[in-house]
Amino acid sequence: MSDASTHALSGAQACWEGMRDAGLAAVVVCPGARSGPLAVAAVASVGLPVFVHADERAAAFFALGASRAAGAPVALVTTSGSAVAHAMPALVEADAQGVPLLLVSADRPERLQGCGAPQTMRQQGIFSAFLRAEAHLSVGQVDAAASCYLRTRAAQVAHMACAVPRRGPAHLNVSFDEPLLPPLVGSPPSAPVTAPASAWQRVGASTALDPMGLAAWRTLTEASRRPLVVLGPLPLQPEERAFAEAALDAGLAVLTDPASELRGHPEALTCGDHVAAASQAWRRNAPDLVVRCGGTLTSKALERAIGAADCPVVALDPSQRFTDPHRRPMTFFGAVPPPAALVGWQVDEAYREGWRACDALVRALIAAPPAQGLLPEEAAWTLAWLQAACPQRIQVASSMPIRWLELLGLPQGGHVQVRSNRGLNGIDGTLASAAGWAWRDAKTTWVLLGDLAFLHDVGSLELGRRCGGRLRVFVLNNDGGGIFHHLPFHGSSATFEAVFGTPHGLQAGPIAQAFGWHAETVTRREDMEAVCRRLEALPGPALIEVRVARDPEPGATRAWRSVVSRALEQWSTDG
Repeated sequence: MSDASTHALSGAQACWEGMRDAGLAAVVVCPGARSGPLAVAAVASVGLPVFVHADERAAAFFALGASRAAGAPVALVTTSGSAVAHAMPALVEADAQGVPLLLVSADRPERLQGCGAPQTMRQQGIFSAFLRAEAHLSVGQVDAAASCYLRTRAAQVAHMACAVPRRGPAHLNVSFDEPLLPPLVGSPPSAPVTAPASAWQRVGASTALDPMGLAAWRTLTEASRRPLVVLGPLPLQPEERAFAEAALDAGLAVLTDPASELRGHPEALTCGDHVAAASQAWRRNAPDLVVRCGGTLTSKALERAIGAADCPVVALDPSQRFTDPHRRPMTFFGAVPPPAALVGWQVDEAYREGWRACDALVRALIAAPPAQGLLPEEAAWTLAWLQAACPQRIQVASSMPIRWLELLGLPQGGHVQVRSNRGLNGIDGTLASAAGWAWRDAKTTWVLLGDLAFLHDVGSLELGRRCGGRLRVFVLNNDGGGIFHHLPFHGSSATFEAVFGTPHGLQAGPIAQAFGWHAETVTRREDMEAVCRRLEALPGPALIEVRVARDPEPGATRAWRSVVSRALEQWSTDG
């Protein structure tokens, strides 16, 4: 084995050792020649789980889901050229969610840049607007000094992805010249370790409020008797979660987005969207202080109500998201008050009970068979699936599926975990993100999505088959884009149907079966429980498909909202 053929491998190994020192949890490899040293070194010497998938876009979303599940960086390896650009959708979502996704791209040496060399483009800086850190490393002759530099620089980049207060994606671009690898015969080759043991370790930065911040918090809370805590859909930092759990345990009114990490808490309120849409109910439950964290809400009605609220609005913002879609006066706390700051808050009991009464009223309506008969067909199927499957973990797509959960005020109780890529609200990568989540343990992970989100991520079915997790998928197939019928410009013209309705005539079940999945189609809601039981006993991934008609005028959705609004307004009048 010539020395030249091992330099690239030695450099790649040093990079991985640095990232491992920084807490790397797993590696997702997309095959390619220029990235060969990174791939082989990951398999041979890193000692971490390594997944291989050919589709860079899907692999990036898998890494996103795995990183969020692990609470640590997960690396995505791509070869040079356009392959790198396929990571963009997942990277921008990781930026919005604050997830430490680490892109490790292979590049060609400087001498091949700007001369028309194949699979070569300017890769440095193409994601800069969305990154917490980036570095370009050029691997040449790797001696002890070079190995130490590569290891520590890679560790720096990985550390920055996890740094508080602003976690997020990072990019390590590594250029290799030929020869890339020695002949791969027998066991994967490993290069000798020439760098000393790394001295890197992660030390958490202080996120506690200083005395001035605590004084500002006390001033707000001492003047408030009707506080409302609102939890959005984005991942919570540990200190945010501790605050939110303390607020729930203390019995404060805490409204949760359908994709909030704490939606399943027994004390979480799920009626915010409906109460905000019922003007009298909102006025009766009007807060005198709003405390929000976790990003922008799915509910437009609740966002509008908060934006127009005649009271102070506070954002707990350790991730520096500056969530303020209404551009209204707000107070941003860069550090989160400790749970002890909630002790002794004198809250109006009638106000607190008013929110609980509204939540109980909406739940009772959903549980009542007569009201269920008024539900939109897709919402009724979602309810039947939730009741039959009793999922404890749900990855839900943006667009209509997340809104069906909002409309139903579900899930509730049972400590259900719900996740959704709501950083930028795109439908891409739902299956891949769920596969990354499912990889972490043997628990069943359900996916709720529509047909377009399914088709958009169909290549990730292979990831779902090989990730090792228990993945179950529920597809509501209405043959096109149902959400567009809920927008102001909706219509029934041929142009609308061609451009927005986008009917495709495809069925999810046969597609999933082609990837080795078990798939079933359910035509009667009363059969859902038996199908879910049958799927729970299967070892591999499985899919349920329900084919429904689109509601061209969303009349059923409006009718259901009217039922709930009338009940809430009646409660407000009778109260």
